[in-house]
Amino acid sequence: MPQTVGLGSFTDLDADKGGAPIQYTVVEVTVPGYTSEVTGDAASGFTITNSYSPETVDIKATKNWDDANNQDGKRPTKITINLLADGQKVASKEVQAAADGTWTTTFEKLAKYKAGKEITYTVTEEAVAEYESIITDFTITNKYAPKEIDYKVTKVWNDANNQDGKRPESVTIQLFKSVDGSKPVAVEGKKLTLTADDKTDANTWVASFTNLPQYEAGKAITYSIEEVDVPAGYEASVTGQLVTNTHDIETVVLSGTKVWDDNNNQDGKRTTSVKVQILNGDKVVQEIEVSEVTGWKFESKALPKYENGTEIKYTVKEVAVASYETTITSEKDGKYTITNKHTPEKTTVKGKKIWNDENNKDGIRPDFITVRLLADGKETGKEATASEATGWTYEFTGLDRYNDGQEIKYSVVEVPVAGYTSEVEGFNITNTHTPEKPTPGKPNEPGKPGPKPQLPNTGEKASNVAVVAGLALMAVTGGLYFVSRKNK
Repeated sequence: MPQTVGLGSFTDLDADKGGAPIQYTVVEVTVPGYTSEVTGDAASGFTITNSYSPETVDIKATKNWDDANNQDGKRPTKITINLLADGQKVASKEVQAAADGTWTTTFEKLAKYKAGKEITYTVTEEAVAEYESIITDFTITNKYAPKEIDYKVTKVWNDANNQDGKRPESVTIQLFKSVDGSKPVAVEGKKLTLTADDKTDANTWVASFTNLPQYEAGKAITYSIEEVDVPAGYEASVTGQLVTNTHDIETVVLSGTKVWDDNNNQDGKRTTSVKVQILNGDKVVQEIEVSEVTGWKFESKALPKYENGTEIKYTVKEVAVASYETTITSEKDGKYTITNKHTPEKTTVKGKKIWNDENNKDGIRPDFITVRLLADGKETGKEATASEATGWTYEFTGLDRYNDGQEIKYSVVEVPVAGYTSEVEGFNITNTHTPEKPTPGKPNEPGKPGPKPQLPNTGEKASNVAVVAGLALMAVTGGLYFVSRKNK
């Protein structure tokens, strides 16, 4: 309600100056917080009206979002900001994003003072789920920590515990992401290196991508992986978060031929089969039966080429075959030749000549005799001689003992000796001659000489002529004797 206060008068003022009336006015010295209005004139009096308009303020509230550009999609579409005057809520406004993406609102023409004291204005907001609210003056910052996940990668080595020694020291895995069914794209800067330091057992390495955002633009991210630069000799397969590297173990096959050097099994010593062993050091890894059925050939199964990263030096061995000497050779192509050598056994046939002729009483014993060799009753074409010089012994040497696996039965026959009968016992030959006994006969015819006296056997060798003469004489004498006996 306006109040009127008398201020007083200005008196004894000049009415004119230089003959002209003076026009008086009044102004009020400025009163802080008031506007002054002067009405009236000097004649009727001046009225000064002081009007007071309470001071106002505008409060602009700003909303900031610290949520990785609403990565998880948790940001609401609108919020409520409350205005407090000296701690008491006096107004509220709903705020949402403007076209430029800003969130602001202004409380206008607010009384600056109350009862002469400046009012303290503050702002609050209605709580936003999952956000933390930080207020600085009239700026409200809503903070939300986007959810993060760890993505574990398991690397499995399917390579027989690195038997071939081809496993690398490390592998690299690239992370990919897909949002809302989009094609997976590589996540920049997200490569994971796994080494043997990450192993959980001999064939498993485990490591993780850490602190990965779970959402993008409010949609869940689907992660996947691929291996970078798959190691030579390996194939990589990915199932979810499992990467399996498979290496086909390198193998070798040993093969060869069995050769018999035994004059076509002359002695019959050859076995129907042999056993060939494949060895890794002293350990037999395979034993193969080789026979005529296999064409005397052998071939191993597929054997590992490496052991603990080192190439295995396989050897080939044959289980010993009685009576054979084994030689094993290999060619550059890895083919083996196993040669079993057996030298056919030899034998000797020897015998002696026995004379049953009263110490060659008749002197018809030859200088030598000839013995023919028979094998299994068949002539061999071999001959040997016996004489006084050999002690009346003979010998056939270097004879095969077997033929087609059967022991040869040797025998001998003597080339007939005139005047003797021959008897063979084993390989000893007895020649028998019964000396002719003197027989009383007719006196020599007159004019015919009597028989020449026979020289005693001196043990010296007779000449061939003497032998022939002796044989002729024996024939004549024998004939005479036969006639004489017949006449009797």
